[in-house]
Parts: sequence; structure tokens; C-alpha cells
Amino acid sequence: MKKVSLVVVLVSLFIACDSGPVTKVVKSPGGEELEVIRSERFWADPAVVKSCEENVVTTLHWNVPDVETVEIRVAEKNGALFAVSSGAGSKQTERWVKHGMRFFLIEAVSRKVLAEANVLIDRSHCD
Repeated sequence: MKKVSLVVVLVSLFIACDSGPVTKVVKSPGGEELEVIRSERFWADPAVVKSCEENVVTTLHWNVPDVETVEIRVAEKNGALFAVSSGAGSKQTERWVKHGMRFFLIEAVSRKVLAEANVLIDRSHCD
């Protein structure tokens, strides 16, 4: 019985480890909990930035090789244009990214949202 339980636990751990990126939850200064939004097609690195500053820098990455042209928009589907690119690439922001800021990967011709990503600022170590 102990061997069977151990196998079940090990298999469960293996499956859990292979289920994709781990979701990180960060509390905002107001106490609101936000989760990291990311996918294999679109993500920020780092998605969680340890900083006591209001604004941070991150790099956005996208990988949709089946799409000819994509746009990266800030805050909403029709928000400020951050980048226009082929279906795969990356671009670093400057120090203007705020806690909880969302980015949208848009297919340029159809205007369809392909994916979303966000950036969280972890201030848990600040005074």
C-alpha cells in the first residue's frame, strides 16, 4: 500500500510540474491580489519585478510564427502602440511599466487579441 501511494504522489508531482508556468500572486499596496498573466505565445520577463519604485522595466516576448504581423498594445486592445513586429520577437520597455500593467498581443490585420500578459511589482521587501 505504501508503494502504491508513493507512486501516485510522484506521478501527481510529475504531472503538476509539466502543467505549464506557475502562477504567481502579488499583493498590491492596497492589498488587492493580482495574478501573473502569461502564455507560451506572449509573456513578460520578468513578470514579477522586486522593486520599491513605482515604475519598472521588463522585456516582452512573443512567439506566434503563424502570424505575419503583430502589434503589442498597452493597457487595452486599442491602447497605446508599443511595438509592431513579425510573429516572433521581443522588446524591452523603458522605466514606465506600473504594477498590474497589461499588454495585448494583437493580430494586425484582423485586430484579434491573440494573448495577454502583465507585469506585477513585488514591494513586499520595501519599508
